[in-house]
Amino acid sequence: DAVVAYVRSLNGLAASANMASPVKLTPEAEVGRDLFFDSGGELKRCSNCHQVNGNGAPVTPAIAHVPADVSALRNLVTPRVSTATVSTAAFQALVVMHTREEVRVYDLTTIPPVLLTLPPSAVKLSDQSSWKHSSVLVAYTDKDLESILTFLRAVQQP
Repeated sequence: DAVVAYVRSLNGLAASANMASPVKLTPEAEVGRDLFFDSGGELKRCSNCHQVNGNGAPVTPAIAHVPADVSALRNLVTPRVSTATVSTAAFQALVVMHTREEVRVYDLTTIPPVLLTLPPSAVKLSDQSSWKHSSVLVAYTDKDLESILTFLRAVQQP
């Protein structure tokens, strides 16, 4: 659908889940790749915030360490997530920049996350946040997550 492709492009989402990987993937890693990029077309996927081989949205820094197992993935601590209040609306936000001139946050309540650039006087940030990485993993089974981890291990740069 053209509208979905356009919305994806606004946040840097590549519609290239089937692009060739630089390494030969096992069947389980291929399943993980498809889940990571959600080749089924849904917007709820890992690549809404994470990039692999240049595909996906660069909301977060590159994945530096692949969790050891599904439990570790479900229990990841998410740094830089705050509650942002703009006017009277409060939302969970990933803070990517905070200077005297501007504040840049990703609104984590939208799918995909939307980047907001605001003057510091327009936003109040609180370190108190209920958002957890596990809240976006509820749609995945442990088997799905193990496949995603297998994919990430296969493509992780040394």
